[in-house]
Amino acid sequence: MNNLNNNNLDNSLNNIDSFNASLKNSILKLNYHKNRVLCISILNNGRLISGSEDKSIIIYNKIVYQPDLIINKHKGSINCIIQLSSGILAT
Repeated sequence: MNNLNNNNLDNSLNNIDSFNASLKNSILKLNYHKNRVLCISILNNGRLISGSEDKSIIIYNKIVYQPDLIINKHKGSINCIIQLSSGILAT
C-alpha cells in the first residue's frame, strides 16, 4: 500500500511540474496600465479585465491580449472588479 501511495504522489508531483513549466511558457506581460495593477479577473465571456492605481479598467481581447476597451472614468484606484450575474461590472 505504501508503494501505491508513493507512486500516486510521484505522479502528482510530475503533473504539477509539467503544469508549472507550461504556465511559465504561457505568461504574458501586459504593459497597458500606467501604474500598478491592483485587481484582475476573468469575465463570463472568458475575457481578462484588470484595474489599476492609474484609475483605469482594461478589458483585453482573449486571443491577442491587447486592450479591446480602456475605461478612464474613475476618480480613484480600482481595487476590485466583479461581473454581476446581469453582466454589469462593479468596481
